[in-house]
Amino acid sequence: TVHATLHEWFGAKQEHRVRAERASQKALELAPELAEAHVARGCSLALSHHYPEAMRAFEQAMRLSPNLFDAYYHGARTSFAQGEIARSAEGSRRAAGRFPEPDAAGAVAPHARTPRRGARGDA
Repeated sequence: TVHATLHEWFGAKQEHRVRAERASQKALELAPELAEAHVARGCSLALSHHYPEAMRAFEQAMRLSPNLFDAYYHGARTSFAQGEIARSAEGSRRAAGRFPEPDAAGAVAPHARTPRRGARGDA
């Protein structure tokens, strides 16, 4: 998905789309049961505007790994690109429910990282 991201966000160079295509095909050859390989393939297909095939790749990733955020997120974006707004909204909702929780230690304010004190003030 690195080449797909480069293509989408940093200039849409043909070279990135071609590399995304090759890398995603290779990922599926090496690990057809890996959900992330199907996500990479879907991203590559979506870049080429092959939306129905991209959606099939994302759906396969969802079947293989039902809690994989990227499958739902990219599926929702692909639905939006096709003009399927309701499907995109549902996919976005499903993706949001799978977003990984941030590390609790890094997400809280510094004062919250100190040991909790009991009723008597002991740690």
